[in-house]
Amino acid sequence: MHPPIFVSGPHGGGKSTLIKSLISSKNNMFIENNFDIDFTTDFPSIANLSSFERSLIRLYHRFFIANYANVIAIKNPIRIILKSISIFCIHLCRLLNRK
Repeated sequence: MHPPIFVSGPHGGGKSTLIKSLISSKNNMFIENNFDIDFTTDFPSIANLSSFERSLIRLYHRFFIANYANVIAIKNPIRIILKSISIFCIHLCRLLNRK
C-alpha cells in the first residue's frame, strides 16, 4: 500500500491542476480523494458557532479527510491516493500518517 500524498499549498498555487494532470495520465496509477465539505454551503450555520466550536469542527474535518484517504489507500493498494489540502492541514496529515 502506498501512503496517500497530500498536495499542499496556498490558494491558486496549482494544487488542483497538478492533481488533474496526474489523474489524467495514461498509467492509471493515481486516484483523487475528492471528498470535501464546503463549510459555507454544506454547513451554513457554522457562522452561529463560537470560534472554539468552529475550530473543533474544522479540526475534525481535517482528521476525517486524512483518515478517509488512508481507507481509500488500503482498498486500492497498487494505486496512489492524491488529495489537495490547505497549508494549514499538512501538519495534521503528517501526524496521522506516521506509523
